[in-house]
Amino acid sequence: MKANILSAAIVLPLAFALASCDSTVTVEEEVSSGADKVAEGVKEMADTAADAAETAGEDATEAAAEATETAVETAVDTATDAAADAADAVEDAAVDAADAAV
Repeated sequence: MKANILSAAIVLPLAFALASCDSTVTVEEEVSSGADKVAEGVKEMADTAADAAETAGEDATEAAAEATETAVETAVDTATDAAADAADAVEDAAVDAADAAV
């Protein structure tokens, strides 16, 4: 009798636990859920990469515009200085020529 009670105490909870567990559905759900999470993660990484690429493109465009503006300013300054130097040289040559003519 003691063995029957002991075996019933062990077997009944085990039987209920096994009967309530449908492992095939659980595994399929877990795999599907895992795949969904991976897909979400990949989408988020792709979105982040796209945002980073867009930001990098904007930064590159801005840097190119600034570089072009700086180059134009430098060229204008150099041309202005060269024209001023040429005008000074012409003036000095005219003064020297006038002094030589007197």
